[in-house]
Amino acid sequence: MSAQKTQTPLYTNARARIQRLKDAKIISGWVLDLSNESMRLRQTSEAPMETGDIFMVQVHGQDATLSFKATLAMTFGQELTFVVHPPINRYAPTENARQTVVGMTGNLKVDGLTTSIEIVDISQTGIGFRSEAMVSKGAKANLNIDTPTGELITSGEIRYCRPDPEALGSFRVGVRLDEMGRLERARWARLFEID
Repeated sequence: MSAQKTQTPLYTNARARIQRLKDAKIISGWVLDLSNESMRLRQTSEAPMETGDIFMVQVHGQDATLSFKATLAMTFGQELTFVVHPPINRYAPTENARQTVVGMTGNLKVDGLTTSIEIVDISQTGIGFRSEAMVSKGAKANLNIDTPTGELITSGEIRYCRPDPEALGSFRVGVRLDEMGRLERARWARLFEID
């Protein structure tokens, strides 16, 4: 990346993992914005932090994984601001990139139960959502999702279901999606083009 300040919109809403160097504590979050000079992150796992803490950062984008060192400059609630220390290294993606989404809802049908869901993140092959129902790992899930590109009907396998630390009484559920038909796949792919 060049010396001038360059925004990297491909990594906005991308999943990030940061590891504090002094104690190897790993924290997860979502990139709010990223440039050659700074990064803002909304953390999803809480840990006490101090300004000046130094971290190794991995940001998982669609086209590459970025890796760099950063120093915590400021905290405001769950939002963290870092000073980025070049170089920013680019590697082939090491996992399916997940991106956070806001305002998408739908319905989950599993084991005879139908419940409302709030979509939290998406990837090319999966979806993460918040549900008030606890479901079994390995169960077949049928999903109707209201997206900005229209209703999407798909299915998949429940990969995990665990209590949601951000919403008492709710569960975070991950689903690996089954193959979709041509139209559903196109509608799903369009979600990654929308800001």
